Amino acid sequence: MQENKEDNVVFYGSIALTLVLVVFGLLNNELFGRTMTYTFDWICKYFNWYLVSVVTFYIFFMIYIAFSRYGKVKLGPDNSVPEFSTFSWLAMLFSAGMGSGLVFFGAAEPAYHFLCPPLGVTPGSPQAADLSMQLSFLHWGCHPWSIYGITAMVIGYFSMRKNKPALLGNFVEPLFKNEKTALCCSHFVDSWMVFLTVAGIASSLGIASSQMGAGIARFFNVSNNLWFAEISLAIMSVVYISTAVIGLKRGIKVIADINVYLSIIICAFLFLFGPTLGIIQTFITSLGTYVANLPDWTLRVSPWDTDFDLWQRGWTVLYWLWWLSWGPLCGVFFARVSYGRTMRDLVAGSLLIPPLGSFAWMTIFGGASISVLFKTPNCALADSSVNNMSMALWDLMGMFPFTTITTVMCFILVATFLITSANSGTFVVGMLSSNGNINPSKQRLFIWGSLMAVISAITLFAGDFRGIQKLAGIISFPYSIMTLFMAYALVKAMKEEFNGKENNL
Repeated sequence: MQENKEDNVVFYGSIALTLVLVVFGLLNNELFGRTMTYTFDWICKYFNWYLVSVVTFYIFFMIYIAFSRYGKVKLGPDNSVPEFSTFSWLAMLFSAGMGSGLVFFGAAEPAYHFLCPPLGVTPGSPQAADLSMQLSFLHWGCHPWSIYGITAMVIGYFSMRKNKPALLGNFVEPLFKNEKTALCCSHFVDSWMVFLTVAGIASSLGIASSQMGAGIARFFNVSNNLWFAEISLAIMSVVYISTAVIGLKRGIKVIADINVYLSIIICAFLFLFGPTLGIIQTFITSLGTYVANLPDWTLRVSPWDTDFDLWQRGWTVLYWLWWLSWGPLCGVFFARVSYGRTMRDLVAGSLLIPPLGSFAWMTIFGGASISVLFKTPNCALADSSVNNMSMALWDLMGMFPFTTITTVMCFILVATFLITSANSGTFVVGMLSSNGNINPSKQRLFIWGSLMAVISAITLFAGDFRGIQKLAGIISFPYSIMTLFMAYALVKAMKEEFNGKENNL
């Protein structure tokens, strides 16, 4: 009976927060947008130093766990075995962790930094090309995966090893001696995480739907229309809700596998028909400079260079807040599919293998984009990369043979990436609002999936999904503070477990 009561507290609390967002966005979108912009810019201006520091801490914390005695701790009992094959496990991690954002920015971001580089580098120069890849590696490398990984460690340990509900609020218990205080704080944390996850998914749904709408317009050679994005959203919503309701093994896993196979095919096409040698050289060079310059870029904050400060707020700090908004979703999902694996496996699956996949993707798409811009600096890709990023992918594919086939494949890829993230998010929200039940009810999954689709549709009709994206960044800021307490609670709990085992010997 107590379990049902706690279940309803989180469920109705998070529903109330989400409905407030919907009503406010409907009634006064202009005020909503101005409020979100002001608050978001304030955070980026005065706390950029904190955000670059705390995300760097996540990386070092995970490396510490991997090489310490805690690295052999399993996410589950000591005799547990992995539930999924290594390929399917990595496919689900990669698809849920990067989502459609990698497709959206794969061609656009390197091209943008090539044409509008920071630090006074000459636009369109070889130096700008090198810098653009370094920045793309920074934004899509180890940092976002460390945000997901640290959450997965906490959830995986407390829920799968300590048999507690799969809730982020579990980390509260070791911090408070008073049971009632711990319970209240736990309910608040879980409701807040559901709200954060819904906002993060809704913003990504808006981004991907706008890109797919632009793709439809380009494919049929007609003017882009809002209804193209709304139709894309409606189709994707039916699929991601259905696959979430079907379940983890029969629905989410299948879409993730298809997604990875399709990604490999498209990357192979661009690799073969693009500047093959240049892509290989760019990957090796960019990987080397990424590793060599990581400490510098990771903690770089320039109080005297106003231009760089503005650039960093608009890119790096924005990315860190956006990744933080996906932290609960990906962290809980990573923990769920990593049952039976060790902490060390989770670190490798977070900081090593998926970032290499992101690097390969950004090199192939970014290298192809920069090569096109070197040869034809005034092409459509140059304009879309700076002024309309939703068109950049389609402009790039139009520069290569078999345009019709590759456009359709990319359209499907955007959909499968987003569907994997959205159905994973729906599953996670269902878990968090069901007292941590790792198999939430179909009814609850349907409610949350539908609600996220409605929020995304509203933001598209309002004409701008950036407001909801900034909201996700704003409410993720407190989450960055929570993760520090989560890291402390995890180490404290594992230390007590090891000390207990040694005392029993």
